[in-house]
Amino acid sequence: MNLTFKIRYRTTFGQQLLVCGNHPQLGDNDPDKAAFMQFANEEEWRLTLDLEVKDSLELEYYYIFRNEKEGYAYPEYKKRQISLKADQHLFVELRDTWSSPGLTDYAFDTQAFDVLLPKPQRDPILLTTPFNAVFEITAPLMPEHQTLCLSGSHPGLGGWNTEWPVLMKQVGQNRWRAQVQLMPFKGRLEYKYGMYDVQQQQFIGFEGGDNRELILDGGHRNGFLKVSDEGFHRSLSGSWRGTGVAIPVFSLRSEQGMGVGEFLDLKLMADWGAGVGMKMIQILPINDTTAAHTWIDSYPYAAISVFALHPLYLNIDALPFADKGDLPKRIAVAREKLNKEAHVDYEAVMNSKWDFVREIFKENQKALLADKGFKEYFTENKHWLVPYAAFCYLRDKYETSDFSKWEDHKNYKKTLINKLVSSRSEVYGEIALHYFVQYQLHLQLSEAVEYVHQKKLILKGDIPIGIYRYSVDAWVAPELYHMEMQAGAPPDDFSRKGQNWGFPTYNWDRMAADHYDWWKRRFSQLSLYFDAFRIDHILGFFRIWQVPLQEVEGLMGFFEPSIPIHVDEFAQWGIPFDYDRLCRPYITEVVLEQLFGEKAAAVKKQYLEEDAGGKLVFKKTYDNQRKIEAHFKKKKETEENLQLRDKLYELSSNLLFLEVEGSDRTQFHPRAVFKFTSSFQHLPGGLQNQCQELYNEYFYKRHEEFWRVHGLKKLPQLRAATNMLICGEDLGMVPQCVPEVMEQLGILSLEVQRMPKRVGETFFHPKTAPYLSVVTPSSHDTSTIRGWWEEDRALIQRFYQEMLGQSGKAPESCSPEIVTAIIRQHLHSPAMWAVLPIQDFLGISDVLRHPDPNAERINIPANIPHYWRYRMHLTMESLVEESAFNDRIKHYLWLAGR
Repeated sequence: MNLTFKIRYRTTFGQQLLVCGNHPQLGDNDPDKAAFMQFANEEEWRLTLDLEVKDSLELEYYYIFRNEKEGYAYPEYKKRQISLKADQHLFVELRDTWSSPGLTDYAFDTQAFDVLLPKPQRDPILLTTPFNAVFEITAPLMPEHQTLCLSGSHPGLGGWNTEWPVLMKQVGQNRWRAQVQLMPFKGRLEYKYGMYDVQQQQFIGFEGGDNRELILDGGHRNGFLKVSDEGFHRSLSGSWRGTGVAIPVFSLRSEQGMGVGEFLDLKLMADWGAGVGMKMIQILPINDTTAAHTWIDSYPYAAISVFALHPLYLNIDALPFADKGDLPKRIAVAREKLNKEAHVDYEAVMNSKWDFVREIFKENQKALLADKGFKEYFTENKHWLVPYAAFCYLRDKYETSDFSKWEDHKNYKKTLINKLVSSRSEVYGEIALHYFVQYQLHLQLSEAVEYVHQKKLILKGDIPIGIYRYSVDAWVAPELYHMEMQAGAPPDDFSRKGQNWGFPTYNWDRMAADHYDWWKRRFSQLSLYFDAFRIDHILGFFRIWQVPLQEVEGLMGFFEPSIPIHVDEFAQWGIPFDYDRLCRPYITEVVLEQLFGEKAAAVKKQYLEEDAGGKLVFKKTYDNQRKIEAHFKKKKETEENLQLRDKLYELSSNLLFLEVEGSDRTQFHPRAVFKFTSSFQHLPGGLQNQCQELYNEYFYKRHEEFWRVHGLKKLPQLRAATNMLICGEDLGMVPQCVPEVMEQLGILSLEVQRMPKRVGETFFHPKTAPYLSVVTPSSHDTSTIRGWWEEDRALIQRFYQEMLGQSGKAPESCSPEIVTAIIRQHLHSPAMWAVLPIQDFLGISDVLRHPDPNAERINIPANIPHYWRYRMHLTMESLVEESAFNDRIKHYLWLAGR
C-alpha cells in the first residue's frame, strides 16, 4: 500500500513535523521514533510510505511539531483513525489540517460535555456509495434537526448547487463525514461546508470565511483520498455557557453528616444544583493529607499521595458490616455530637471515623479482602496503593511522616517494602486496612459521581501545583523533585512577605525523560472521578517561585528557570558592584534603631557580630531564616517573641540581590520587592533608579520568550494526556506568555473581579472576559463578596461607583441587593463558565446568609498554617427545600442564558 500524508502547517526555519502511529514505520506509538516528514512548501509537509498490509490496517496516527532550535516538541490535539483494506486501497492520500487544542470546538470534545450535552436523535443520513474520497470536519453544538453538508467546484461535490449539497453524517461526538466519488482528479478544487435542515430539506447557508481548496495531482484510478478539516467557520463564543457552584467537600453540611462533608453528600449538592440550573460542582483537592494527625492536616494542598483519597470523606454508615451489633447506635451518638459543631473539628472527626473503621475491618478482615470487587481494585491500583499503605504504616510506627527518620526505610526499597506488605507479614492487617479504606472511598466517590452525572452536572477537581515534602511521592521517587528547594509565590497585595508553601519543586528535566509518565498517571487517576479540573498555580509550568531550604519567607525566593544577572551587567546599568553592600544583609546602627527601637542593643549583642571589615553581620548561629526559626522554636511562643523573630527575618532579608548558589559571586537574582527595604532606601537617589530599572528588566522583560519555551516543553504534553476540560489558575505576577500559551492550548483562564490582570486596572469587569474562561467574584483564597465589602472602605467606594454604577456613599455592609448585582454581572459574562462559591449565592438572601460574613472565609494565604474548617451553616436538605431562594437563582440563570 502506498500511503501519503500531507498536512497544512506553516513553519519557520528550525521547525519540523513528524508522524507517529501504531505501525513500525511510524514509530509504534513511540514519539521518539516517529517518522520525519518532508518540507513541501511553507504551508505543507509530506511523507510517503510503502506499507506491507496483509488484509487490512486499522491505522491510528497523529502529528508532532518539533522545534529543534528551542528544544521542545508537542503533539497535535487529537489522534486520527482510518480503516484501510489491502484489496481496495492501493494508493491512499491523507490530507490533514493540524488539530490545534486552542480551537474552541475542541472544548466540546472533552468528557465534561459528554455529560452536559444531550445526545440528539438525528434523522438518518445515507452516505454516498461507492466512494473514493472522504471529507471530515469537527463541528459541535449542531441543532438536532440540522446536519452539515458539503458543496464545491467538482461534480462529485454538487458543483456548488445548494439544492443538492452532499449531506454529512455525524460519526463521533462532534465529527461529521461525507463520502464522494472524486478520484482521479487533477487540478484545483474549491469547496465549503454548510448547514442543512433535514426536516425542511433545505440548505441553510455556508460557513464563513474564504473557500477551502485542494490541489490534486491526478492520483491513481485505484486511489483513495481522505480530507480531514478542522474549524467549521462560525462563532461559538457565547453559544454555550454554564454556571457552577464552588464548595469544598468538607464544607458540605447534611442532616446525617458526621461533622464534615463526605463524598456521598455530593448527591445532595447535585440535587440542589440540578434544581436551580447549575451545570458544575467545583471542589478543592480531596487527596489524603494525613501527615501529623492534627488539624494542620486540614490543608488540602499538602497531600501525602497524589493518588490516595482522604479518609475524612468516608461515610461510615455506608461501609460493609456497619449495620451489625451496636455499631449503628454508637455511630449515631458520634454523628449527633460532631454534627452540632459550627466548624469542622478535624481531629475529633478523624479520630472518630478511624475508630469505627478499625473496628469494622478487624472483625471482618477476611471477608472484606476476599471481595471480588476489592481484588479487582487492588490489581488495578497496586502501583500506588502498596507504597501508600506502607507509607501510612511507617508514618504511624515512627510517629512522623518525615521518612528521613524511618531507620531502615528512610530510602524507599521495593524489596523491603514487598516483604513488609506481604500477606505473611506480622503487620499485614495494619497495611491492608489502608487498602480497604481506599477501596471504600473509591466506591463512595464513584457512586456520588454517577449520581452527579445523572443530574446532568459535572464534577470539577483541583490539582495542586506541588507535592508535600514528606509524601509517598517524594519517598518513592525523590529524583523527580528538587528536595533542596521550596515552592511558593512572590509578594503581592495579599501576602506582603510572599508565600512559602514548603513543597519541593519539580525536576522537569527528569520528568521529561519518560515523557511525564508521573503526570499522565496522575491525570488518569483524576479522570476516574472528574470531568474537568483546575490546575493550581499554572504559572508553575512556566516558572516556579522557589525558596532555598534555609529560608522561611517567600520574599527570599527567585524564579526557576530564569536567566540570572551576570556580575558584568551591573556596570552596564551604571551600578558599581559591591558584593557586601548589595548582596548581604544591610545592617547599621541606624537600621537596628529603626527596626528594634529600644531593644536594638540587646539584639545586636545576642544575634550580631562584626566581620573583619568592621561591618555588622549575623552570627553563624543565626545567619539564615531557618536558623532563626529553629532558635525561636525553643522559646515560649509569646507575642513578644514572635514579633522579635519576624523582625530578625526582616533584617536577614534586608538585601538587594541573591547570589546564585555555586556561581562564585558571578550570578544574581534581584530580591523581590527590594524597594521596600531599608537597604534600598539608604542608597543614593540615582543608584536607586538604576537598581530599580535593572529590577524591572529582570522581572518584566528578560524572561518572556524563555518562559514561553519552557511552558511549551511541558503543557502541550500534559494537555494531550487527558480528555478532561482544563482550567488554569493564572493569577499573580503573570508573564505575557502565559495567557498566550493557555489560549494556544485551549486551557480556560480564571478571571477574578477583584484581581485584574491588566496593568493599571483596579477591578476586572466580567463582561470583558474571553469565552474560554471561568469568571468568579471570589475564591477559597479570598474573602467572600460580603467579607470583602468590609475590608477596605476606600476600595469599596470605588467599586460601588465604577463597577456597580452607583452614586453616593457605599453602604457599610453588603446588602442582598448588592450581592445580587455582582452575581448577575458574572452570570451575564460571555465566559463559558461562571463559578461562584456557595457563600456568595447565599448572600443574595437576607434570611439564608450567614450572620457573620467573616465566618465564611475558607483560607487566608498569608496565615500559614491555616485551619481549613469552614462548614455551611445550613444543611443541604434544608437548602433544597428553600423554593423561593432556589427559584430566584434559577430565574437569574435563565435571564443570563445559562
